[in-house]
Amino acid sequence: MLRTLARRMATRGVVFDMDGTLTKAGSLDFKKMYDLAGVELSKDILAEVAAMPAAQRKEAMQAIVDVEREGALRMELNPGAVELATWLDVQGLPMAIVTRNSAATLTYFLEEMWDAPVNPALSRDGELDLGPTSTPLITKDAPAKPDPAAMLLIAKRWGVSPEEILMVGDSAANDVAFGNGAGSATALLDEGAAGRSSEERAAGKKTHEPTFTVKTLLELVPIIEAENNINKEKIK
Repeated sequence: MLRTLARRMATRGVVFDMDGTLTKAGSLDFKKMYDLAGVELSKDILAEVAAMPAAQRKEAMQAIVDVEREGALRMELNPGAVELATWLDVQGLPMAIVTRNSAATLTYFLEEMWDAPVNPALSRDGELDLGPTSTPLITKDAPAKPDPAAMLLIAKRWGVSPEEILMVGDSAANDVAFGNGAGSATALLDEGAAGRSSEERAAGKKTHEPTFTVKTLLELVPIIEAENNINKEKIK
């Protein structure tokens, strides 16, 4: 575990990315997605597609959806994801998911792979209806990560300050920048694969620098224990 920035606030809730964070990296073929959408790999694909003419935008979005659908069938939970979520639930810490993936893929993940409580669960299309007490948080027109708007609204819903939320993700440009933009603590899951996180950090942008860097999800347990003065207990 690498601690990169000073951190003093307690953690009162955790927001997770989905692809490459709660699920193993590699289920989504990003190169294929970008190629089919006609977007350079170094660009923000959602922003680039949104700026396209209508007909081209429709084709590009369909390509994105098709690749996401293929990726959903290959999804596997990351090691430690279930154990970490169980531990957070025992500690009474709320969890949320914010993904740039579609509502359909997020729904598949929650229904087929995930049992832990999350509220809210946000896709690029908006918030999933998780029950009668769930109220709309953002609309489909709200900006996706890395815009910090969703994090600020989550903090308001939970009744905590953004500084008391820990954002966990595998993308420096999307997840870390998202959390940092709201003033939240950020944890970059960098497993050492030839993935986006290392490449993005190499760009040297201050907004992409995480508070913590971890190689496994379970490394977050001692971080949160230390910040919240929790007595260490064995994860079941």
